[in-house]
Amino acid sequence: MLVCAVVALPERTPEQRRADMEKFGGYVVRPGNGKSVLLADMRGGGDDAALQRFARGGQGALHLTIDLKKAAPPVGGDIGEAARRLKDATHPAVIAVADVPGRPALGVFPEEAVAFVNVAPLKTDDETRYRARVNKELWRAAGFALGAYVLPRKGCVMESVTSVEQLDKLPAQMLSPMRFANIYRTVEALDIPDGREVLYAKALREGWAPAPTNDAQRAAVKKWEEVKAKRAEKEAAKKASVK
Repeated sequence: MLVCAVVALPERTPEQRRADMEKFGGYVVRPGNGKSVLLADMRGGGDDAALQRFARGGQGALHLTIDLKKAAPPVGGDIGEAARRLKDATHPAVIAVADVPGRPALGVFPEEAVAFVNVAPLKTDDETRYRARVNKELWRAAGFALGAYVLPRKGCVMESVTSVEQLDKLPAQMLSPMRFANIYRTVEALDIPDGREVLYAKALREGWAPAPTNDAQRAAVKKWEEVKAKRAEKEAAKKASVK
């Protein structure tokens, strides 16, 4: 991020984590698979400190790997098409940053998980205001590209904006944590792993849990196998009744 602090969700207390260990097998982190969100700098030069801060802030808040890389400036000024061409198996989602006069400040292709921020219309002699504008648009681009939606309330950059002046008036500098769940559903569908801690029992249900390493996790595996067996029995009985 550029000018705002990361808003973190409440941490579980030691007592709560001990209870989670006993009941659900504790916490595990989904292993990486090489996929990440691409933050493509297509400006053709200039200081990239702002983009680095956003990448670090996004990783800190969302626990996603954001891969900042240089990319060629858009041919003919078509930022959207240039951004879409950057999407590949390693980067299923793309946020591109360009500097093209006469083009809009924000463009989104939600079905493709692609968005761009054009800094040209955001420029002003006030460096602090300019940085704030870029920061907000980067978060808005990330939100729209990754499944968040317009939020008609204060405290989030995902409000309706129809001008740069309205962008300036937004009090929020980043996404509200209330929007994170939408983003996690999108990145899961894109098979982009996040670094959140997940309950071992939930990892079992999602099908990626590592082998159990303690009695609580072994108990969770046994319980999950019992649940799957009961489901299989019900499904078999249902099919038999249809015949």
